[in-house]
Amino acid sequence: MIKFELPVSDYYALIGLTIRRKWSNLYAFERGKQMPLLLNQISFIQYGPMGDIFLTVLLAALVVALCINITKRIKAEKRADRADAKLEESYVDLKMAYDEVSNTKTELFEKYDELRENKEQMKEVAYTDYLTKLPNRVAFMDKLENEIKKNYPGEFFTVIDLDLDDFKVINDTMGHLNGDAVIASVADRLESVLGDEDFIGRVGGDEFIILFNRLLSRDECEKKAVEIMHIFSVEHFKAMDDKDVSVSASMGVLVVSRDNCPSLQALTRNLDTALLVAKDSGKNAYRIFDNPMEQMMSNRVKLQADMREAIMENQFELYYQPQVNLKTNKVASFEALIRWHHPQKGLLFPDEFIPVAEECGLIIELGKIVLNKACKQLAEWHKAGNKVMIAVNLSAKQFRDPFLIDYVTDMISEYGIDPSYLELEITETVAIEDVNYAIRTIEKLKQFGILFSLDDFGTGYSSLNYLKKLPVDNLKIDKSFMEAVTIDNEDKKIVETIISLAQALNMLVVAEGVEEDAQEEMLRRMNCNKAQGFLYSRPVPANVASTLLA
Repeated sequence: MIKFELPVSDYYALIGLTIRRKWSNLYAFERGKQMPLLLNQISFIQYGPMGDIFLTVLLAALVVALCINITKRIKAEKRADRADAKLEESYVDLKMAYDEVSNTKTELFEKYDELRENKEQMKEVAYTDYLTKLPNRVAFMDKLENEIKKNYPGEFFTVIDLDLDDFKVINDTMGHLNGDAVIASVADRLESVLGDEDFIGRVGGDEFIILFNRLLSRDECEKKAVEIMHIFSVEHFKAMDDKDVSVSASMGVLVVSRDNCPSLQALTRNLDTALLVAKDSGKNAYRIFDNPMEQMMSNRVKLQADMREAIMENQFELYYQPQVNLKTNKVASFEALIRWHHPQKGLLFPDEFIPVAEECGLIIELGKIVLNKACKQLAEWHKAGNKVMIAVNLSAKQFRDPFLIDYVTDMISEYGIDPSYLELEITETVAIEDVNYAIRTIEKLKQFGILFSLDDFGTGYSSLNYLKKLPVDNLKIDKSFMEAVTIDNEDKKIVETIISLAQALNMLVVAEGVEEDAQEEMLRRMNCNKAQGFLYSRPVPANVASTLLA
């Protein structure tokens, strides 16, 4: 057993001495730096017989510990190196990712700018009329709604709804490209009457709405309306190739107080009412909305409801006006004219309810009622031995009804009538709205033996080109030419020319509005075939008309 007789510090010195003796080149490492392990020389040491062994073992343990420490440090340094390398690699990846994000950010900003520009372009397209570059209906209604929200006590603004009269005829006769050119010309001219604070939009094919911010009185509105009407009369509008085109317009005018501003819906309804009244007055006119108009619209709504009830309750009756053969002086045919036995208002004439029927979509149903009753009456007269013809007017909507031919042929079959005694009438304006359609429809009906007449000739465009194309059998001269035919040489020449033209095209001629013997005699000298008017009879019920056949 080792006997320690020295202080602990002397044993450390003894270890150092032994190291100097046996491993003079031994080095230790401190924090990765090599430095010689220097020990002070021991002057004197005493130890037992096992001391060398102990020291050797102790030294070996220290060396092993040192080696383990060095190995761990080396491994740690390698791990650190690998970590550094991985960090460097991560840094490179991070830098690449950062650059990619930066590029993506730049692209996003570019895309955002592009989208913003596209949005502005789309908004412009959505809010701008493609032809005139004016605000469209959406943009104008937004503007109008904003005006309604403004609260400027004591101030007014004025809205004018302008609709070109019979513009479809221009498109049909001259083509849509010429029609577009005229629309653009109208827009330019309308802009010339605007002030800096005024606003105009094209809200339909041939419809414009103008907002005037500073028209404070009805008189100012009247002056502005007259000024606008004037631009349609002083000079023709230009179509393509500098063609001159005459255009008229109807206008509804509404003066709005900012103190008591109506809703947008009420405002547009009143504006539509004023425009409707202007058109009903004969077109090429303007009307300023007032309270009686509002009552009139209320009456129209009530009349529509009454009309639906009248259709279900069969309140309609046909009256018949005779058409006299000027060679035999006998009734050759009747024109069927509808009347309404209104429960409260009494007997109503067509001009009191037909416009309302056209507005509310009941005109086709009324047309079917007229055809049904006329065919039924024709069968009764024929059964009684009276071989007389009946002429029935077709409205524009009824003529364009795709089921017209089927319905007419069904009525002929149902009542077993001879179709050559049924005559259908359309006006000149209806015929030229779509000439090709008119020709096809007339030809299909004529295949069944039905006759066709062109009504009110001379009041429309009176195109000879269309007249020779339309396969009609009869031509009816409008009664407006009869009023002065005996005293006005020009009217006389017009009537004479129409008769000669019709006969050259193998058509029979019926003169409407004959009220005097002198008119009848003049027509007879002109070889007119038939005449119709108060000279012979007013429209009468079927039982009275039957007496005219005796």
